[in-house]
Amino acid sequence: LESAALEGCSVVDYGCGSGILAIAAAILGAAEVRAVDIDPQALIATDANAARNGVRSRLQITLDQDLPRSGIDVLVANILAGPLVELAPAFAAAIRSGGRIALSGILAGQSNTVTAAYQPWFDIDARRLDPAGRPATRGLTSTKPGPMYSQCPDCQTRFRVTAEALRTARGTVRCGRCGSAFDALERLSASIP
Repeated sequence: LESAALEGCSVVDYGCGSGILAIAAAILGAAEVRAVDIDPQALIATDANAARNGVRSRLQITLDQDLPRSGIDVLVANILAGPLVELAPAFAAAIRSGGRIALSGILAGQSNTVTAAYQPWFDIDARRLDPAGRPATRGLTSTKPGPMYSQCPDCQTRFRVTAEALRTARGTVRCGRCGSAFDALERLSASIP
């Protein structure tokens, strides 16, 4: 995070644990910081650590895993590979065009799987080790270089969607063939299935 220019940025620390990345983002000047975890004990620790570091008022600490549909400048996630792969479409939709993502907590044997899940939306800079010498994958470049596709759950029509259209519609689109409205993010893929 220290090498990223965070002044005025919106940052999400997904799987915040003790809150160290969210706290660092706030100290480095992020305008909005959201710390998310599924473990209430992690949120208690984040709250206490943020207070000790004088940035508690600048963090939104929450169990709410729902991400904004767009507009995040930087997302960091230090969680297991399985959830990282599952969350790739939601993370891609939540991050603004040109935003950045940093993923960690990935074992060396999982790096290719996680990288493949994010490749459709992100230019990935994968490296084998993080600064502490642990296996990791990191991507810190432009988002969403390629097209995204969705599929109508009613008539199965497949069509291309843009990040801008998803942001404008907050994920809800209407099928041009049958007229059904549905959440395109739930049926998002990087290629025509």
